[in-house]
Amino acid sequence: MRLSGRRASVLAFALILILLVSATSATTAAAVSDITLVINGRVVATDSPPILVSGTTLVPIRVVSETLGADVVWNQTTNSATITSGQTRIVLTIGAAQAQVNGQSMLLALPARIVSGRAMVPIRFVSEALGAQVAWDQAGRQVTIVYGTALPAIENLSWQETPGLARFVIVTNGPAPYRVSTLARGEVRPDRPDRLLVDVAWASVNIPETTPVGEAGIQRVRAYTEDMAGTPTARVVFDADAPVRYEVWATWDPSPPLGVGDLPAVFKPGQEAIVVEIQYQVLGVEFVDEPGLERVIVHMNGPADYRVWEASSPWRLVVDARRATLATALAGLSNDERTTPVGKMGVAQIRVGQFNTDPDIARVVLDVEADMPVAYSVIQDRDDIVIYLGGALTISGFGYERLDTGGRLTVWAGRALKPVVTRASDPDRLIVEFKGARLGGAVSGGGTVDYGDDLVLSLVYAEDASRQVTTFTINLRRPMSAEATPTADGVVLDIGRSALLGRVIVVDPGHGGTDPGAIGANGVREADLTPLISAKLAVLLRAAGAEVVLTRTGSDENPDKYARPELANSVGADALISVHLNANYRSAICGSETYYYRQDSHLLSELILSRLLEQLGRPDGGVRWADFVVTREAHMPACLVEGLYMTNAIDLALIMKSDTLDRMALAIFEGLEDFFAGRPAQ
Repeated sequence: MRLSGRRASVLAFALILILLVSATSATTAAAVSDITLVINGRVVATDSPPILVSGTTLVPIRVVSETLGADVVWNQTTNSATITSGQTRIVLTIGAAQAQVNGQSMLLALPARIVSGRAMVPIRFVSEALGAQVAWDQAGRQVTIVYGTALPAIENLSWQETPGLARFVIVTNGPAPYRVSTLARGEVRPDRPDRLLVDVAWASVNIPETTPVGEAGIQRVRAYTEDMAGTPTARVVFDADAPVRYEVWATWDPSPPLGVGDLPAVFKPGQEAIVVEIQYQVLGVEFVDEPGLERVIVHMNGPADYRVWEASSPWRLVVDARRATLATALAGLSNDERTTPVGKMGVAQIRVGQFNTDPDIARVVLDVEADMPVAYSVIQDRDDIVIYLGGALTISGFGYERLDTGGRLTVWAGRALKPVVTRASDPDRLIVEFKGARLGGAVSGGGTVDYGDDLVLSLVYAEDASRQVTTFTINLRRPMSAEATPTADGVVLDIGRSALLGRVIVVDPGHGGTDPGAIGANGVREADLTPLISAKLAVLLRAAGAEVVLTRTGSDENPDKYARPELANSVGADALISVHLNANYRSAICGSETYYYRQDSHLLSELILSRLLEQLGRPDGGVRWADFVVTREAHMPACLVEGLYMTNAIDLALIMKSDTLDRMALAIFEGLEDFFAGRPAQ
């Protein structure tokens, strides 16, 4: 059964088929038509409905024999039933206030009785006497029994962003009853954000207590066990930036949308999953007035499932993000406040709004200055939808030449190009991506050119029409650096020996172990993020030919503060980078900072900060001197990097975006390359 976030009052349970209960006489029981009986994760349908009498649930006695595996013998003469399972023997007599359990009398909360010709017995008493676990959910009107099997367990958590939604997979050890609910920001606890809760009765938790996410508006996922009205319950909490639209279903549903083999998780035999699907949100719209690259960017918190179409009378360009809603801050604005003036490239203004609900469609409209079509091309750049104005970018040709200073690749497109350049190793190569560009003219269809000089072996160029990306892969003889300079009709890529080739760089992920470092309002720990940034930095450095040494690799490690610089000294490092995220009791403090101790570290800190500001676009906190052990005891240029403030709401939201840690790593890498470019090679 699929449960939707649009119906917050609905409680979700695995395989719950609502039992329609006929009314009984007023002298027998209160009329109850919605009691559900779940045994070992499966809904049990009975020919005579369960009834609730004075707080006790009675069920037909055949339920005991058919679902709890017990033998039942009915004695018509004594009006009694004998229930046997293993070494347990229970005798229940209709109307008797006591039952016999292995020869001992036990008081019943309610006697067994005959209702509409059927013997009805107290299910809690019988189940617990047979060794089962029983829970009653008043809100959901459900009896849950776990009997003769391992108790439910949450075994794993994984997720994947797909076009239109993020799919979170809670792997269980089998079918398990669950319930879904939501809590608003500050509800129950004032320090908590908006939350989506998945509760599994009697279950244990075998996943980390906190898992940072930073995608689809989900800050993190927390998991723990809690006693809920006397029932041990596993609770999985999705902490969100704002209220989310969601769907929840289970793989044991009668007709699940996907099977276990289609989900982004590894399943062992017998495992099942509760699947939480989160819709994306439109965060904002902006016009970027960059000559030759004028574009409209629709900022999303996940990769949209979108459609582009043209409307007429008057002509306008429409982009529909399906299964998407406006972010809370954007939805709270008036129509005028959600309108962005442009006045360039034939576009008058950009409007954004929630076009439809159920199904959700967020709509962006480009109004033109005259009732005439404008040229455009649309691509998806990570989470964002980018509309280039002026038509599609077409690469018509390129040329390579070997200069005294290195190699130079010139690419022509009739307009400025702004590629994304990444380094890769094994084998060494440069990957140049032109997003939104296609191949045309003499280079249509792609191809390979062999050069075979002392820098470049070959160049492979290809167009991926489905992604709307053209890629140039430059195969190198050894690690090289590259700098792209847009021109009026394309771009120039200068290729040279990487200044980091042969350098030894020690990367120190700050904090760790019992030292969490800064903790964001969403509970995310600095100590868990710095290894991620450091690992990304290490990949870039190694691709440039540097030797990388990490002071720690796991969240449970916390080297002594003196051991960190000592490691750098012992390996003869050329530079030490200590990676951190900042905190301040004044939440308004934000931005990027770098710290140094020795004077020979000042330039390194300055260059890294410059790249951080360029990559992250946050306030300049400055290059600062500080008496930190990690920089003071290092015998080489050393910089402590404070990328952003986890105690500032805007910085923290940026930290949680999927590509921010990559950009931090890239900024530090570029700062290091800038620094060593001005120093003689060793």
